[in-house]
Amino acid sequence: MLKKLLEPRIWRRIYRERMGEPVLYNLASVFVLLFGNVVRKIDYDLVPRQPYAFGLQKAFEFAAAERERLGVGRLVFIEFGVASGAGLLNICRVSEALSRHYGMPARVIGFDTGAGMPPPVDYRDHPEKYLDGDFVPHNSDALQQSLPGNAHLIYGPIAETVGSLDTQLEPGDVIGFVSVDVDYWSSTIDCLKLFDNEKLVFLPRTPVYFDDVNNIDHSIFAGELLAINEFNESHDRAKLSKMNQIRNWRIFKNALWLDQLYWYLDLSHRYFTRDYHADRARTKLSNPYLGMKSEHHVGD
Repeated sequence: MLKKLLEPRIWRRIYRERMGEPVLYNLASVFVLLFGNVVRKIDYDLVPRQPYAFGLQKAFEFAAAERERLGVGRLVFIEFGVASGAGLLNICRVSEALSRHYGMPARVIGFDTGAGMPPPVDYRDHPEKYLDGDFVPHNSDALQQSLPGNAHLIYGPIAETVGSLDTQLEPGDVIGFVSVDVDYWSSTIDCLKLFDNEKLVFLPRTPVYFDDVNNIDHSIFAGELLAINEFNESHDRAKLSKMNQIRNWRIFKNALWLDQLYWYLDLSHRYFTRDYHADRARTKLSNPYLGMKSEHHVGD
């Protein structure tokens, strides 16, 4: 971690994202870093790989609130595009902390070709940005040995491996977070086939992180953005929707990753029906103006 903090790009990002925020928030971050629990640290963007931490926390929060009704025995987190494995190990560490906080077990599964990126199909794969041979894992054996017991890494073409994910899971396993970091349109299409496997169970509202959607030269005509649009066009009741107003709800609003978080919505799930929510207490609103005696009119 200390080695990463010494990288110039990290300090450039801190300058862009944190120095323009209110001084009070940055000062409060020091207190939270020293004394806050894992959820509070995620609120203040103090946990490395903030979009992963945010997505994992939202999955745990939702699953904990609906655990019995949704039949969640264990949450499953998936990363497509493992490469050197830093992101996968980050998911392992953050999910371990959140598992203790929420009292809910988790499993982590990574997918990677193990041989870097394949040749691009055509312009839709952004060949001006990415090429075959990029992101070859440095030491796959060491990464495998570094994984905790609840984590598993699957090597091979994603198009061939993603369809058998259900054989790796157990009853009560519910997928709660997915990270897609495969750069290409064609590879993203393969990743999104995950949501077509009827043997898998997802949270009805699952956080999904897309790594390659926020550079100014990413377009809706190529890469992950094109794959997202094609998925939505080809599915009636399953949708990928950008998280709404997330920037306004976060304490720190300049973070680049705020535009990279989506929901996978299974709109055919019973969660999105009246019957599922029929037993909850009804919301009532008060009116502070009723019963007040006014001695003057507004504007007097």
